Amino acid sequence: MLRSLMTILFVAAFLAGCAKAPPRTAADRQAVDTAHAERVGLAVRKLAAKQAGLEYLSAYAQARIQRGKQGRHFDAVLEVAAPNRLSLRILDDLGQEVAQVVADGESVYYYENRSGRSQRFVQDDQALRKALHLPLSVDDLVDRLLLRLPDSPILQVERENSAAQPPPHWVIRPDDSLRVDAERPQLRLYEAKPSGKAWSYRVDYSDYSKVEGREFPHRIAWSFRKPSISLTLQLQQVAFRPPASRDVDSSFDTKNR
Repeated sequence: MLRSLMTILFVAAFLAGCAKAPPRTAADRQAVDTAHAERVGLAVRKLAAKQAGLEYLSAYAQARIQRGKQGRHFDAVLEVAAPNRLSLRILDDLGQEVAQVVADGESVYYYENRSGRSQRFVQDDQALRKALHLPLSVDDLVDRLLLRLPDSPILQVERENSAAQPPPHWVIRPDDSLRVDAERPQLRLYEAKPSGKAWSYRVDYSDYSKVEGREFPHRIAWSFRKPSISLTLQLQQVAFRPPASRDVDSSFDTKNR
């Protein structure tokens, strides 16, 4: 019972909902010429370099999880720090903490408040899957929340046949595809495709606005193929620097909990 509750709550805090299905047919996208592809590739490299400088994110999140016909809302307080640290506090309708999940780079810890039950796991690529049935590593989870892009060669660039001006572009790489606004540039959708296989998850980024001089999406929607769960994360009170009054390392401490 408690394990099921934690699985739903934690997955809900990060999985994505309502991600818009991208165009999939040849008529919806077309390859661009070499010069155009180079310009888009340069925009992606600039975006990657800019996001590489983002090391920390905190936010208050209003989340909606959708599993089949069943949906639920809840609130959460989120902190992440590159490359692989995570703190999540899940709240009830009264703002009281229901559970917490912490990853410090070596261990993953979760605690369920009402029962007092806790567990610890080695933080490897399978830690979240073993602990909470979440098919994602902590490293990838942190990267997606910080919009950090893996360094990867570009195989092809395609222009989306869209009424939007300028139209979005798709950047096809060995292990992922990116839907980008190349003019700004902004990441609109990240599609993970391990070893060129069918996508395993998608992350839809929208509602961009400026925070501390940086354009950042306030709506992040995750969609996983297996398990088939979606969640929309609406962010508020976004900050890229921890409060000066507090040691940020304490947020990710698993040893003293």
